[in-house]
Order: sequence, then C-alpha cells, then structure tokens
Amino acid sequence: MNGSRTVNDDYLYQVRPPVRRTFVVNLRRRLSEQYPEIGSQKIAGFSMARFFVRSLSWKVALLFLLLLTALVFTVSEGARAQVLQWIETVAGFNVEERSESPLKDLETGVIQPTIQSVPTRTLPEVLANPPFSFGLPAWVPDGYELDNQVAIAKSKTWVSLTWRNPEGGQIIMLVEKEYTGYNIPAGVDSSEEIEINGQPALLILGNWDSHSQWEWDPSRGIAIYWIQDGRHYRLVYSQHDPVSNQTQPIEEVMKVAVIETLLLMAESIP
Repeated sequence: MNGSRTVNDDYLYQVRPPVRRTFVVNLRRRLSEQYPEIGSQKIAGFSMARFFVRSLSWKVALLFLLLLTALVFTVSEGARAQVLQWIETVAGFNVEERSESPLKDLETGVIQPTIQSVPTRTLPEVLANPPFSFGLPAWVPDGYELDNQVAIAKSKTWVSLTWRNPEGGQIIMLVEKEYTGYNIPAGVDSSEEIEINGQPALLILGNWDSHSQWEWDPSRGIAIYWIQDGRHYRLVYSQHDPVSNQTQPIEEVMKVAVIETLLLMAESIP
C-alpha cells in the first residue's frame, strides 16, 4: 500500500459451492420452529431450494420450482444471470448472492472502470488526525506487521489498513464511517451469520477468481463484517505467494484457524 494506487476490488471476494451442513441444519431448525405443522422432510427440501411459499401447498411449490429450473436452463444468458441472483439479509447486511461476479464484464470491456488514485498517509499521521474515529485491534497474530501506509478515501468515508506476514498471509481491515445499506456481492451459499462480542456479524467464505472466468472460489478468502459504535468494520484474510504476490487457495485445514484469528482481532478492538 505504498504510495498512490488504483482502486483495489479484492475485497469483493460461477460455480456454486456445496451447501454447508450447518446451514441446512440451522435452516431446518428455524423452519421447524416457525412452521411446526410442516414435516421435517418437506422442510429439508425447501431449505435446499432456498425459498418457502407459505400460502401454497408443497405440491404447488414443487411444481413452481420445476418450472423455475426449466426457465433457468432455457432463457438467454443475460436473463439467466438475472434469475440466479437474489438478495438476502444476513446479520443486518444486504448480501447479493450471485452466480456471476459483478466484475466479469470488466474483463470483456462491457464495463469501463473509472481509475482513481487512492490517497495514502502514514500510520502516525492517521492516528494523530483520523478522518473519523475508529478502533485498532489490540491483538494481532504473531508474525504480522502493520503497513506504515494507510489508504484513505478522498471522501474521507473509509480507511484501509493491511497486516502481512513473511509467509504471504495478508489481513486487510477496512473501516467505513457507516454502512449505508448497499449490497455486498458474494457467491451462492457463501455467507452465514456469526457473532462478535455477542453481536450479529457476517461471515463470507471465498472470493471471485479472475483467473477462471470470475468464478466463485470458496478457498480464495475469508471475510467478516460487523458494526461497532456505528462504524462498519471488515476484516479480510487472503493467502499470497511470497514471491509473485498472486492469491493462493486457503487450505481447508486452515480455515477454522483463520476464522478464529479474525474473530480474536475483531473482539480486541475497543
């Protein structure tokens, strides 16, 4: 983050990853509590379909699902993208689950990005005169060092800090003055609600992969989002090759440890 740089869209971290069992179990439990008259087998089916038609019988709902599936595979590519896209609220955030990356059109030239430089200031300067009040983690994992350069939006509505370790681990903390309700794009079934200091928070597993037609890769990053004292915090972990700095997949055995690390950092912010 030394000096000026172009806008980095890494934080936006089309294949559908497997539905996590915890998601299915939790959804089945919530539906069982809310609709006790519905059988568990029907609830399981509806949770996999990701919608519930309250006023219709299960047979009509199943017919509707079959018609929707047929529509998805017969409409044009443009219309199909519209079908495989919906917004849900998770931990108070609007998550836009998509089968295609919102950045895919950049590669084909359909969308021409506006390139802007992002001002940077040294860490002591920012701490002495911040654009708005925010907290820093009191705990950081061993081996990680905080970059001396801090990116600040020209609008002074967000700041971005980065910690790195010699093995290629990178943790970015983006703090916004407030969450304005915008949609957070993510892969299908990649998000779930967690807790930070007893408050709801959003966890997203994965990121868009520009090297494979902007498909969603559940191993490309881990991010948590939460609101604290009116500020919108985001911690994003990604693994990079120490030499080329190319993003590397996060090993499955590391994911739990990474999530715990991000939670510890978040909970240490005063």
